Amino acid sequence: MCAVLALILATPVLAQSSAQQPVLDGIANQYRDASRLWRPRLIPISQQLFMLLASIEFAVSGMIWALRRDSLDDIAAKFLLKFTLVAFLLTLITGFTYWIPPIVNGFAAAGERAIGSTGTVSPSGIIDIGRETSFSILQALDVGVMLRDPAMAVYGAIAAMVVALAYTAIAAQLVLVLVESYVVLGGGVLFLGFAAFRGTAAFAENLIAYTFGVGIKVFLLYLIVGLGSQIARGWIPLIQSSSFFGPASPLLQVVGGAVIFAVLSIRVPNAVASRLAGGSSFGIANALRAVG
Repeated sequence: MCAVLALILATPVLAQSSAQQPVLDGIANQYRDASRLWRPRLIPISQQLFMLLASIEFAVSGMIWALRRDSLDDIAAKFLLKFTLVAFLLTLITGFTYWIPPIVNGFAAAGERAIGSTGTVSPSGIIDIGRETSFSILQALDVGVMLRDPAMAVYGAIAAMVVALAYTAIAAQLVLVLVESYVVLGGGVLFLGFAAFRGTAAFAENLIAYTFGVGIKVFLLYLIVGLGSQIARGWIPLIQSSSFFGPASPLLQVVGGAVIFAVLSIRVPNAVASRLAGGSSFGIANALRAVG
C-alpha cells in the first residue's frame, strides 16, 4: 500500500518535470490568457444585444406614456432621463475593461499584500506542500515500524493518503476560484448587454454583485492559503522526528490539521462571499421602471 501511494504521489512530479511547467498553475494561466481574448470579442456582441433591448425598452416606455396620456413636456423629460440612464449603462459595457477587472484584481492585490512574500498561493505550491508532507509520513514508516507494528504502518499509509487528498482539495479550490475570476473578467461583459431592458436588467445586476463576490473569495482564499501554507510547512519537521509513531504520536493531529485546512479553504470564502455580496442590488431595473 505504501509503494502504491508513493507511486501515486510521484506521478505528478514526473509529469511536471517533463512538461517544465506546473500543471495546475498552467491551467489557471491558460484561462487567464484566454479571458484576455474573450473580452474584446464579446464587447461588440454585448453592445448589439444592448441596443436591441434598449429599443424594446423605449418601445415599452412609449406605449406606457401613450396609455397614460402624459403631456409632451412630461414625455420629453422622461425620455431624456431614460436616454441618459441607457447611455450611462452603455458606457459600462464600452469601459468594461476599466472597472470590472480592477474590482477582482484589487481584491487579489490586497490579499497578496496582506500575506506578504512568505505566503504560498499557487495551486502547484500547495500540491508541493502536500506531497512533501505525505512523503515525510511514508518515509517515517521504516522497516522496523512495519515489522514491529503492521497496523501502525497501514495507519500511517492511510494518513499519508488523507493528507494528499486534503491538499489536492485545497489546490482544486484555488484553481476553481482563480478560473472563476478569469471567466468573469473575460466573459462577464456579455451579461451587461441585458441591462438595457427592465425585464432582463437583473442579469447585469447579478453580474456586478457576483464580481464583488468573486473578488471577496479571492481575497479570503489568499489569506487562508497564505497563512495555512506557512503553518503546514512546520508540520514536516515534526513528522520527520523519530517519535512520530510513538505513544504520543502527533500523526492524528497532523492529519486533522490538513483536513481542517482544506475545510477552511473551501468553506470560509464561499460563505463570506455569499453573505456579503449575495443580496446586493444595484437598482438598474427599478431605475428603468421609475422613468417610465
